Amino acid sequence: MFGTPTDAVVGSGFTLSVAVGTSPVVNTSVLQLRSVKRSGNKTKMVDVTCTSSPAAVSGGLPYEETRPTIISPGTISITGIFGPADASQALMQTLQDEGTLNTWTIQLPNTRGEWVFSAYVSEGGVIDVEFNKEVTYSAALSISGPVTYTSGI
Repeated sequence: MFGTPTDAVVGSGFTLSVAVGTSPVVNTSVLQLRSVKRSGNKTKMVDVTCTSSPAAVSGGLPYEETRPTIISPGTISITGIFGPADASQALMQTLQDEGTLNTWTIQLPNTRGEWVFSAYVSEGGVIDVEFNKEVTYSAALSISGPVTYTSGI
């Protein structure tokens, strides 16, 4: 018997872009990226343990009881090669300075799919300089609200 071929997506060629403005909306791709990593959703929990919470044995210690309250959509970490004249990298600093909420898109290569979300630039301008390596930058986005994935865009 033969199995189904693996449907893998290679990351080379992905893009990250941000929509800025209202009329017209300008989509700008962040250039010279190496990686974009999402932390993922995290459900925040509240402790609702009380004197009537169940115990393993009669008279024993109660088990902690929790309930979900809200979903934190997480963060996006960005790394790339620093471009001294790269306007897209400078734009991230401007967006952080302005504190604006923008629509961002992570597009997989070969139209395999995309994630769209609203986020603030929460960390920018992080530069790593070493004498024997290329200069790199990093930034972080704080997602606000849901993230939508669409397959095969």
